[in-house]
Amino acid sequence: MLNIQHENNIWFLNGDLNMFTSPELWHNRKAIFNTADKQIIINLSKIKRTDSAGLATLVALFKIARDKNKDILFQGASTQLFEIAQVGGVVDILPFEKESHATQTH
Repeated sequence: MLNIQHENNIWFLNGDLNMFTSPELWHNRKAIFNTADKQIIINLSKIKRTDSAGLATLVALFKIARDKNKDILFQGASTQLFEIAQVGGVVDILPFEKESHATQTH
């Protein structure tokens, strides 16, 4: 299950971000982009488990943001998500908040 909440211009994701829950985030993409003027912040600190499908959804959101000339920032990425992004070759492309992955434990 994935819970998505919007508060103070930050989108908070809570739960799992994987092949079963990524469609929930994808379904909310219009609301995410329509509520932001220039910058979109997605807080991932409460994501418990993720997989390559979750990462692919973040990549897709990044591409939409770029196409709409909006900045997007992924806060609080876990070590697991960061490692999947490294293996997938997108860790240097996705705008992870600096050092957010270093403060998380496995």
